[in-house]
Amino acid sequence: MFSKCSKLTTVDLSEFDFTNVTDMSYMFSSCNNLEYIDLSSFKNNNTTRIDNIFDFCGKLKKIKLNNSCGSIRNMINQNIIEFC
Repeated sequence: MFSKCSKLTTVDLSEFDFTNVTDMSYMFSSCNNLEYIDLSSFKNNNTTRIDNIFDFCGKLKKIKLNNSCGSIRNMINQNIIEFC
């Protein structure tokens, strides 16, 4: 979705509906100027893959999640952040 958007610095997806999203792999990969992302609308849903979602996001400082982000928190052990 945003992969290789090298000029992207912030993303606010707080109003985005993730209900039918199943695969978020590489979604922000190579967004090497991305510093902040708001994923607070992400709730336990159908997402089953988030592999390498933030690869090569070397400037990423903050990811905002809500308290019901259980599924993304459970998947955090996957290889989602590499080369940062």
